[in-house]
Amino acid sequence: MEADLGSYYNFSEALKVRAAYIHSRYTSKIKDFFFQGDKWQSPQNTYFIGNHFAMAWSLNMLGHSTTSAINPSVGRRIRLSYTREYNKFFEDFATDNDYGTPQEIYSHYNYNRLELRWNEYFAVPGLKHHALGAELHGGWIDRPVDSFFNFFAGGLPGLRGYPFYSIEGRKLLMGRFSYRFPIFSLWQKRFLNVTTDKMFLGFFFDYGNAFDEDKLKFSQFKKDVGVDLRLALFSFYSFPTALSFQAAYGLDRASNENYTYGKEWRYYFTLLFDFDLFQEEVPF
Repeated sequence: MEADLGSYYNFSEALKVRAAYIHSRYTSKIKDFFFQGDKWQSPQNTYFIGNHFAMAWSLNMLGHSTTSAINPSVGRRIRLSYTREYNKFFEDFATDNDYGTPQEIYSHYNYNRLELRWNEYFAVPGLKHHALGAELHGGWIDRPVDSFFNFFAGGLPGLRGYPFYSIEGRKLLMGRFSYRFPIFSLWQKRFLNVTTDKMFLGFFFDYGNAFDEDKLKFSQFKKDVGVDLRLALFSFYSFPTALSFQAAYGLDRASNENYTYGKEWRYYFTLLFDFDLFQEEVPF
């Protein structure tokens, strides 16, 4: 369960600010099970309780064109968020009460969290609808926390050549670079209830890491390369439909616990109303 109470303020058409209070409660219930002939019982467990005071700034100066949704080529978008978090995270059960019933024991994690996403887009001179993109993504948590609260640098929003949880830490630094061009920019063909519109092909390179150390160790940063195919459609004549397929190959090895990742292909498929999954104007 999560409840969010906040307000927006528009300084201008491009600059927006939001402040919010967010309360979260995560609860799990595992059914009774048998292990080695014995029956095990697990009581319902509220394993996380969070109270966050957050503020986010969003600057959107993207140029508008017929291809800006599928392939932005001019301008920038910046999102900066600060959160003061007061969290209780489950550690164990105890029965040191008058009735002997299980009670949760929590560890407290109170910290400051800062996160930045900065996107820049550039048109390629002399090549119509060709564009270069660059993204800087940084994050910082000011004190040691449980892995549950870390930044995760893999997966679709990060280093696409690695699983989401494979790279983690309370600090994050990452760059993503892309080159995208049209296969067709206006090709309207109808198939059942779907009408095609635009198709773009792109290539990308991601570089970054999530870590706990105070000193940057670029030798531990991970890299991946990949291809991105985007198809803009209309469903039932009017609903925008964004279909994308991405394939990424991790160029380095990444180890987490007893598992090693990288040197393999990973694939992502999305079908939504927009292509920018992680470009919301405010990040909460």
